[in-house]
Amino acid sequence: MASMSQMQMHYLEEEDRFLLRMNTVTEEEYRFWLTRRFIQVFYPLLNNTLYSAPEIKRQVDPVNKDAVFSFQQESAKNQVEYGATFSSTPKTYPLGENPLLISKASIKSNADNGYDLRLSTADDRGLYFSLDQNLLHILTTLILDSLPIANWQLTLKEDSDILLSQGSNLLN
Repeated sequence: MASMSQMQMHYLEEEDRFLLRMNTVTEEEYRFWLTRRFIQVFYPLLNNTLYSAPEIKRQVDPVNKDAVFSFQQESAKNQVEYGATFSSTPKTYPLGENPLLISKASIKSNADNGYDLRLSTADDRGLYFSLDQNLLHILTTLILDSLPIANWQLTLKEDSDILLSQGSNLLN
């Protein structure tokens, strides 16, 4: 399982999809293609996972849930160096230099009060990433901030009322 240190999303107009690059603390780089269809179903999975955090679930009032969520998201953003150059240090590419086309994702709570995110292809090539709550917030923010560039005019469902189990959340 890889621990992430950097994420970058770049839209390629000729491909009409995003290239998600992830660096790990051990200087490995993983590259994934994210399509419009994938993002449309992946974002709610991320969002619902974040809304299932204990601090948010304790809130009865939906306004309070949204306020706690917003506070956590802002707190995560304040810990990130936006605009920092994506590291070009010599790396290894365990899954190859060519990006994998992602069609499946799952998120599981882990013993470290974080999450294990699995991104994989139709034939199950992929990787588990260990993320804390802040990195999960950053990934959702990265997606939201990148979408206007693609001009896909997606309406992403943000349903904070869906309660998810503590187990695995799977997207196929």
